Amino acid sequence: MTEESGYDPEVYTVTRAELKAAVKEAVHEAFDDVGLPIADKEDRAEAREDFRSVRRWRRSFDAVASTVGRTVIVVTVGGFATVIAWLLKVFVVKQ
Repeated sequence: MTEESGYDPEVYTVTRAELKAAVKEAVHEAFDDVGLPIADKEDRAEAREDFRSVRRWRRSFDAVASTVGRTVIVVTVGGFATVIAWLLKVFVVKQ
């Protein structure tokens, strides 16, 4: 391939340790860029707890939303049933 295509004809060799270090550094930089430092073990433990806290909050929110949703459905169906019962009573009793 030519130089115009953006292909680099050089071959680089790295050891497994160098590759691991490069990947680890890239991951740490990516997490730092989003505001989540994970450089040492304490930071990773805190981040893990933060994620657990968010998961607990999400599960609680989902449970509340589910309960509210069921309540709205029950109240709506009950309201319709009551209206239908009143209408039947009015029309059946009048006749």
